[in-house]
Amino acid sequence: TLIANVRDVTGEESLPVIVVQLATCRRDDWGWAIVREAQRRVAANDPHVEIVCGLDLEIGDNNVHLSKKAKVETGRRQGLAALRLVYGKQNTTHGPQFGRAFFGNDSRQQVILEFTDVQGRLELSDGWRQGFNAVQDFESAESLPPLREALIWPRYAEVIDENRVALLFDQ
Repeated sequence: TLIANVRDVTGEESLPVIVVQLATCRRDDWGWAIVREAQRRVAANDPHVEIVCGLDLEIGDNNVHLSKKAKVETGRRQGLAALRLVYGKQNTTHGPQFGRAFFGNDSRQQVILEFTDVQGRLELSDGWRQGFNAVQDFESAESLPPLREALIWPRYAEVIDENRVALLFDQ
């Protein structure tokens, strides 16, 4: 991996790395969701990697890149991540982090997403769908690309409290 290669070249096995998660975009691009999940897993499996959330940040006029305001927030979050990762400072949050997902009803048409490190309350923007793709077969999530047919899109989403979002699916 890139991180392992950089650590090998520098001779620093525990070199701290801050990953800025891809933000949503205003188009249906399922590949971005796969990359975001890979980024999250890298950070979850390496104690020397922190991920800075990009899901909740505002997209600019070009429908892909962050707005100026969001870029400033990204920089602030990177600084907070560095304080925690490099200097061991606790009580620094740098954007909502995915906690867990579970079915919200017996029909399995509702999925509840829980987040940690939420400051204030979660809000859904115009690009919410691109951030919340689901895999029809949860057992084979590792084999996603290039199986676009394995993805289903939520029909509806709503914030149900300060750290949870409910997704409603037709299937």
